[in-house]
Amino acid sequence: MTAWESIGNSNWYIFDILVLYFLSWITVKNCQHNNAVQEILFLIIGVIVFTQLLLCAKKESWWYDTLFCYPLGAVFYYLRPFAEKILNKDSNYYLILLLTSILFIVIQKIWEVHLVFYEISALLFTVLVVLVTMKLEIRSHFLCLAGKHLNELYLTQRLPMILLGRVTYIKDHVHLYFFLCVIFAIICAYLFRRLVDLLRGKMTLCKT
Repeated sequence: MTAWESIGNSNWYIFDILVLYFLSWITVKNCQHNNAVQEILFLIIGVIVFTQLLLCAKKESWWYDTLFCYPLGAVFYYLRPFAEKILNKDSNYYLILLLTSILFIVIQKIWEVHLVFYEISALLFTVLVVLVTMKLEIRSHFLCLAGKHLNELYLTQRLPMILLGRVTYIKDHVHLYFFLCVIFAIICAYLFRRLVDLLRGKMTLCKT
């Protein structure tokens, strides 16, 4: 219930992830004999029902507008060997990339018309990211470091946002606010990691 009410700007994400994980568990429990089609259909139906419940609860659009990216990931997981076999041919890859890009651009023009178009836009964007990263390797020490410490960054990133947001001068200067939030988020994540390592070390010593 805490995730449903509010724990900052990440409450919707935490609640959605918990529900989607629960739907995955229900799907695996109810679908017998590892039937991939049955599991995907069950998951999609679950996401549709969940989306309708959020709409009925009059939650903001960001609570549900990217939910279908989750079952899309499940579809890709099951079709990955087949998809990679097709995409390994450059002609197929560039054709699919071109068609996906054109469709994405077209949908971007009308996504405000209906939620369905926004959902399609989100799905196409996800597909484009996967397609681009198949050919383009992003080498960044900063991204690698952030990925290794993603847990502590995620858990502590709201602290500087809340505290700095109370300082009028900083809040009124967006670029300064953003820069300081990034710096203090890194510091908080570092201190959090050190604290966890310290507690872990003490727990290990107590066990021995």
